[in-house]
This record gives sequence, C-alpha cells and structure tokens, in this order.
Amino acid sequence: MSLPRRELPLARDARGRLKVYCPLRRRWLVCTPEEEVRQQLIRHLVDDCGFPPFNLAVERQIAFGQLRKRFDLVAYGPTGRPLLLAECKAPTAALDAEVWFQALVYNATLAAPWLLLTNGPELLLLPAGRSEAAQSFVPPWADLRASS
Repeated sequence: MSLPRRELPLARDARGRLKVYCPLRRRWLVCTPEEEVRQQLIRHLVDDCGFPPFNLAVERQIAFGQLRKRFDLVAYGPTGRPLLLAECKAPTAALDAEVWFQALVYNATLAAPWLLLTNGPELLLLPAGRSEAAQSFVPPWADLRASS
C-alpha cells in the first residue's frame, strides 16, 4: 500500500522556499521530499487510522550509547510507552536493509512493538522482534493498541 496523498498546507517564504505546515510541531518547515512523506504519514495516522495527535511525537532526539539520533515519528500508547516507531524516506529512496537497520537502532532505545517504514509509494508495518510477516497497511489505532 502507498500512503494516501492529500493536499498539505503549503506556502512560500520570503526567500521563495516551499514550506509545509506541521500541525504537531505547530510551525512551517522546508518541504523536502522526506518532510512531505512525514506530513502525509501524520495525516494518514490521524485522519484515517484514528491515532490521537497528542500521542504522536515528531523528530525528537534519542540517545543510543554515545550517539544522538532523531527519530522521524513515534506513536505512544495510552500508558505513555512507545507503540509504533516510523522511519520516513524520500519517495525515491528504497526501503532496504539499511533503512530497516536504522529503525532497529532507534528501536533499541525505544522498544516499540511496531516498526513502520515508508517512502510514500511503499509502506511496511513490521512487528518488532517477532517473526510475523510485514503488513502493507496501518490498522486503526484501537486495533494496533490491542495487538501490542
């Protein structure tokens, strides 16, 4: 499955750069291909899958040993524990082993039971640490919570 494409709030700044509004961060950001995918994912999770916006965190720093990393998106469950870690890439980027490894590194700190990889045209939802097959869709928030 690919992410549903929606119209996003776009504007040009004084220097002519295309900006996209992020409702979770409440600010305008440079609209890179990866940022557009991230914003499309946020809209899909909230509008289609029923994820509460206040349970989503975007581009926050985490520590992995001595390294500082920034995850793309984490959905937290009702208890405040990570439920889903999402890694977004530009539409031209492959969802390959390198992307999977990047998500696993971030998840070593977060311990989310679900990993989501997307570049827009492709979407994979994988159970972390389990041998179940990947899904190509995101289930509703209530179903994902119940399965963790």
